[in-house]
Amino acid sequence: MKKSYYGLIALIVAIVTLGFVSLPSMAYGAAADAQNAAGFKVRAFLPDNQPNKALNYFDLTVDPGQTQVLEVELFNLRDEALTFTPRLNVATTNYNGVVNYNSAGKSDRSLQHKITDIARLEQKTYRVPANKSVIVRVDLAMPNTSFPGVIAGGLTFTPRVANTSSSTNNSGRAALEVQNRFAYTIALLLRSSAATATTVAPEFKMGTIDLGHITERNTIFANIRNTQPMYLSPVNMQAKVTRKGSTKVLHQHQKENVQVAPNTIVPFPISLNQQRFAPGLYTMAIQLRAGTQTWHFNKDFRITAQRARDLNRASVAAPTPEHNYWWLWLIAALILIAGIIFWVVYRRKKQEAERLRAQLQQQRTRKNK
Repeated sequence: MKKSYYGLIALIVAIVTLGFVSLPSMAYGAAADAQNAAGFKVRAFLPDNQPNKALNYFDLTVDPGQTQVLEVELFNLRDEALTFTPRLNVATTNYNGVVNYNSAGKSDRSLQHKITDIARLEQKTYRVPANKSVIVRVDLAMPNTSFPGVIAGGLTFTPRVANTSSSTNNSGRAALEVQNRFAYTIALLLRSSAATATTVAPEFKMGTIDLGHITERNTIFANIRNTQPMYLSPVNMQAKVTRKGSTKVLHQHQKENVQVAPNTIVPFPISLNQQRFAPGLYTMAIQLRAGTQTWHFNKDFRITAQRARDLNRASVAAPTPEHNYWWLWLIAALILIAGIIFWVVYRRKKQEAERLRAQLQQQRTRKNK
């Protein structure tokens, strides 16, 4: 890694997906300039059981109990050796509404077959010499029975970072290295060869409602469940939050062209726009549209006082306005002043009364003499 300007901290993560899914709106390719910047590239060897050889990712038709070895060529374009630790991930959908193949997301409990249970890398680590390539092999062991829809995941390659420690420049100040980290992901899709396994009808269900943050801003997450082993795109989502029993909309958000992976949970975010969480009982209303179908969900949820305090402290939400109690202080001051005046007047009257009693006592004493 080359050193950058002193004091600059940056992290550039470029996810160049060599394959996505068969939906046209969800297909990606690897650009040559991105490959050159990354210093490496990958190429999938498409096997005979891939119907569409024009794709640059795996989309295989498989039989029950079938075993198979997939091969990917990993090229090192640099003048120094690189080390990779590939990883397999289940396809999910992130809160931006995009299918994610290169990191762990939320799978739905309806997921029967995980790609991580079916596929296994023959090696954990690969060292690729300078300007050379190696073959990465993935062993597949299919379930013993046919399955509906599609099993989806991805194979991601990221070079190891050699040095993340800071150095010292000529002025004696610490200088951090800028490290450009690139990743390539090849989608891995599996479909059963059985004709009956392709019949799948779309189905959404309402999941839990979570509270959290996006970029330190208070956010409500409506977890939408895709319970079927099929991609859905585009999906249009709309959410509204009201106090329970009220029709006044407090927060709302809508998003179009959402891409939903098979058997995944979509954490649909509703931002509070720098507002604070307030304790109480609320209702979330959700509408989903995919093609000609529409789903409606209503779910109540509670925000406790303790949860609201914890989240508000950790957010950049606007602070609670300070109440102006000047009039209370004024009343207290007036009461205090009145009390002092009363005490002074009372003391003076008491002293005057004692003085008069003393004079009367002296006059009586003279008369008796």
